[in-house]
Amino acid sequence: MKTELRFVIDALNPETLSLGRLVAYLGELSKLLGDDPDLHFDRIDRGSAVLVAWADEPARPKLDDRLARVRVGDGPIDAAKALGKLNELLREDNAVGALQVGGAEIIPFPGRNLPRVETIGPVQQPTTVEGQLIRIGGKDRTVHFYLADRDRLWKGETTRHLARGMGQHLFGPTLRVTGSGTWHRDSGGTWTLGRFQASNFEVLDDAPLAEALARLRAAAPGRDGLIEQWRDLRGVDDTE
Repeated sequence: MKTELRFVIDALNPETLSLGRLVAYLGELSKLLGDDPDLHFDRIDRGSAVLVAWADEPARPKLDDRLARVRVGDGPIDAAKALGKLNELLREDNAVGALQVGGAEIIPFPGRNLPRVETIGPVQQPTTVEGQLIRIGGKDRTVHFYLADRDRLWKGETTRHLARGMGQHLFGPTLRVTGSGTWHRDSGGTWTLGRFQASNFEVLDDAPLAEALARLRAAAPGRDGLIEQWRDLRGVDDTE
């Protein structure tokens, strides 16, 4: 079963939508929706300019999850950037738009109605990122690394000394890496991390919640411990 995806551009129509502009819109839509082999472009419909695509059934759960996260601001970095870029394209075309999935409007695009946001940057500030180390290495004294956090990919650089410690956790537990980051804000209001120089890291506990709670229970003090002291202070009587 196929799901129809429609991106509506109110101020354009198939005759006024140039080839270059079509490519620009489709490129950002692809980043927003995710590069999935089960997503296909179909046609341009009338009634404004409506870019029509469809998704095969295997792509639908991932697509729904991705778009739901984008709507609440928790989507992948590439999707967030594409969201801002699509609004920029619409504003340049004096248009507003909407993404419809299966006939329902999922994401509105204010486009021309968005207030212009001043670009900011570069801004250097203390930065912390988290993720699984999936790559680390380099031929010179600066070592480059990549952390994967769900659909996000953080890129940074560090010293050989710190890299030796980080490298022991390649494809292992989640790392929290701190350092100095250079940030930029585009006209769509999206902040992007540019250069990131790591200075320290720590290994996070990836244990499931149930296991973590079990550890806490096992470590809880017995008689004459903190729990009993708390009960004495509160005047709690277990016999009541």
